[in-house]
Amino acid sequence: MAFIGVPSLLLYGVVSCFGLGSDAAALREAVMASGHSALNRQAELRLGWLPLTVVRQGLRWVDLDPEVKLPLDSIRSVEVGVYASDDGGPANFSGLMSAGDGALRPLGWDRIVGVVHEGDVVSVYSHDTPGDPEDLHFCVLVHHEGRLVLAAIRCRAGPLLAMLETAVRPARPPRS
Repeated sequence: MAFIGVPSLLLYGVVSCFGLGSDAAALREAVMASGHSALNRQAELRLGWLPLTVVRQGLRWVDLDPEVKLPLDSIRSVEVGVYASDDGGPANFSGLMSAGDGALRPLGWDRIVGVVHEGDVVSVYSHDTPGDPEDLHFCVLVHHEGRLVLAAIRCRAGPLLAMLETAVRPARPPRS
């Protein structure tokens, strides 16, 4: 059984690195359907639980600063898609944001940041994960100078909060 299971798990880990997950892919499809259909994929990469677990386990043996280790311990999955637009992008940039809202809202995402300025668009979405308040999900759409970047990340809040606590804690004077 292990003879089939381990290679299958490794194959899954490698194959799953190419392409986007379902929510980011839904966002990409909505953007394309909104009139931004001339997108040329430059890169799509997804690192899920398996490759990131291997990285985390390997980093246990590497001497890294806590400022590096804590964020890496936090990340559970990350995916990024980068696309170039042949036509420079849509004429209606707020429509790009509306398309993102329409695709992600039914999937449980809420837009928490939305900026349209001089042809640039930035939307940040957060997913409310029931049952585990430490599990954070974010999805980002950025359009700038004819390029579109879609990204999604799932991470644990604990390591990030520990890093922030360390960064903002004032240095205590030595006791006399």
